[in-house]
Order: sequence, then C-alpha cells, then structure tokens
Amino acid sequence: KSIPMNFKDWFQQAKKPSYWITQDSPKDALYIGKLVYGFLIFLLLYRWYAGKFLMEIALSPVINPEVDNTFWLVLATGIPEFIINNPTICIIIDVSIFALACIGFIRNDKVKITWLFLGLFFIQTITIETYTSSHSKTAIAIMLILLAYGFRNQYWLRLWEFARYLLAFIMVNSAISKFYFGGIFQKDQMTNILLAQHTDILALAPQTLQSQIIQFLVTNSTFTNGIYYMAVLLQFVFIIAFFTKKYDKILAILLIGFVMGTHIMMRIYNLDLLFLILPLWFSSAYFSPIRSTSFQSNPREPKIIFQTR
Repeated sequence: KSIPMNFKDWFQQAKKPSYWITQDSPKDALYIGKLVYGFLIFLLLYRWYAGKFLMEIALSPVINPEVDNTFWLVLATGIPEFIINNPTICIIIDVSIFALACIGFIRNDKVKITWLFLGLFFIQTITIETYTSSHSKTAIAIMLILLAYGFRNQYWLRLWEFARYLLAFIMVNSAISKFYFGGIFQKDQMTNILLAQHTDILALAPQTLQSQIIQFLVTNSTFTNGIYYMAVLLQFVFIIAFFTKKYDKILAILLIGFVMGTHIMMRIYNLDLLFLILPLWFSSAYFSPIRSTSFQSNPREPKIIFQTR
C-alpha cells in the first residue's frame, strides 16, 4: 500500500522538473479511493452552495429536459415529478447522497455504497437539471470516476483508465468543434460570449469587481481574443494523453487552470470536471484485492496485485 507523504516532502519533490514529466509510483486503489470520496464530499458541499441540491428547487413547476432521450425516459417513469413535488423526499435524497459519500470515505470495500450513491445521484441530477433548465452535463464526471469503484480487480483498472481517456476526448473534441463549427474564425468571438454571459450583472451591478473585470475584457478585445485562442490550444494539448502518461501531472494543472478560468470569467458551472484530475494525477495505479485478516495465515504475506503503468 502506498504511504502518503507529507506536504513538505511533496514540495521538495515538486520543485524538481523531473517530478512533472515522469510517471509516479503506482498507487493502490484503496489509497486513491480515500481521495476520491474525500474530494467528493467537498464537491457535494460546493454543489449545495451552487444550488445543485433538490431541497433548493422543491415544488418547481417548469421543466426543460431538452432533446435528451435519457432525460425523457426517466421523466416518463414519473419519479422526478414525484420527488420535486415532495419537499421532504427532496431533503431525504440530498441527505442520503451526502451520507453515502461519507460512508464511502470510511469503508474500504466501496462497491455497494458506490452503486447506491450512483443510483440516487443519477435521479437527483436528472431532476435538478430538468427543473432548473440547466442541463450542464458536467455531473457525468462524478459518475464516471465513481463507476470504477462499483467494480474490483481488472474491471476497476479498465474503468479508471477509461475515465482518463474520456477526459482527453472531451477536451480535444471541444477544441476541434471550435474549428468545425467556425467559432474560432468569428471576429471577437470571446468578447461576444462575455457580453452574452454577463448582460445581467453589467446592467444591474456595474460597480462590482466582476463587472469591472468583464468591462475591461470587453473593451480590450485583442487581449480577450488571445485568451480564447490560448484556451482552445490548452484543450487541444490534451491529445498528448492518448500517447503517453509522462505529462499527466502537467495536464492536471492545466485542467485546474482551465476549469477555474472558465468558471470565474464566464460564470459557467463546470467545477465537476475537477473530479477528472484524479485519474490524471494517479494514472499509474493497481488494485489490491481486499481480504479479511481472519482468512490470512500470514498477515505479512504479499498480496496479488493487478498493475498498470
């Protein structure tokens, strides 16, 4: 099992350029799982703050599932309507989801807890996105990472790797789409996006710090368009992940910058994507089967591991 280093030791290693361009030593799924569910707890708290809990929108009357077959199929069951019209049920689901995340952090074997969480979180997400007309889709990042912990052994490994490659696909596909649909060739594309995204605060709260920042960006279109081109290049850089894991730590830092930048500048809720940093940072991993000590004749006997580098 990997022994976590303290911050001082990590900082000493992080000062070396070689730390950022070499693969880390493989980490145990059990160790990674603690970080996954710990990160999940903080992310759920932020989702509650951002209004992504059912208790915040109970009794909402308007739906907007858009053109999404999954949403329409779930709505056809009547479950989201039943939930949204019962504030008590909304609170029970929200509290249960947070409690399952806490239990998942404590338990070593997370398979059953993970499936319970995914089931409730799926219903919660469909209901929230439908009744808030948001349809942000970023919650799939949470489901994708946790799906690996619904399985064991080689299945966990393959799903953990799949999450990493899907992140790379999302970023590269987003970059290519800006060429395919012509967004990158439009004059002052980023300036127009900022005006559309911030019309409300520019009109109602022009003296706030965020409004002043947007006004600066809008009036300096050359600088703003440069940010747009850099963001597209940053997305396309993730194509490296398809060929090597050598630069995964650098990609993880770039992902943090991209998510935080778009969240602050464009007021887009996409912080769920930060969850996908984990399969990048821990791209070298193994699954060590969880065994009860009562069945081990020798507790120090090495465990059989499945390893990928």
